[in-house]
Amino acid sequence: MKLKQTPQQWKAENQAIKEVIRKEVSKIPIEDKLGTDCDELLLEWVWHACACAKTYDKKTDVYRLKRMKDTEELSQGRRAITNAAKALLKGLKMNPKLASGSSVRAFFSLRDQGITFLARKDGTAMPPEELLSTALTELIEGVKHPALSLRNGNFLHETCHGCLGYPDPIRSSRLPDADFMLLFAVVLYIRLRSLGGR
Repeated sequence: MKLKQTPQQWKAENQAIKEVIRKEVSKIPIEDKLGTDCDELLLEWVWHACACAKTYDKKTDVYRLKRMKDTEELSQGRRAITNAAKALLKGLKMNPKLASGSSVRAFFSLRDQGITFLARKDGTAMPPEELLSTALTELIEGVKHPALSLRNGNFLHETCHGCLGYPDPIRSSRLPDADFMLLFAVVLYIRLRSLGGR
């Protein structure tokens, strides 16, 4: 593997970048309430943000990759449930006698376990095979609902993109690029320093 830069070239380039940042940071009017050299600390923060932005690659963003994996798993699960329910529904329609007998047996078994199903709203009885068929049809439709998602905000990858953290789970594929994230980080660091933060 051949490196694009030698260590000396990389060091020289980073030193040049630090000098440009130092020059720009020195123009920012910041009140240092802590009595320390705020330019050096801010310089270090901004340099770190620039280094992260330079190496950021959307294709290798661990948060994005994990969200993509979650989406694929959800999609596979939806397909599996839909296909199984459709196959069962098709089998029930092709074999009405078997469907009637097996449905009755299944619902009696559930009733013995204390699980009961209400029929229609008007209180009339619904044949077990019709109830099972309706339940499978609703399952097929319900699995398609967009509200069913693996993202609920409990995991870091659901709310993070690069250096940005969002209050709610990320559901959009249109996310900021490295330049915007760098701008956000620099503005945040300047505000933190102007408030006396370390």
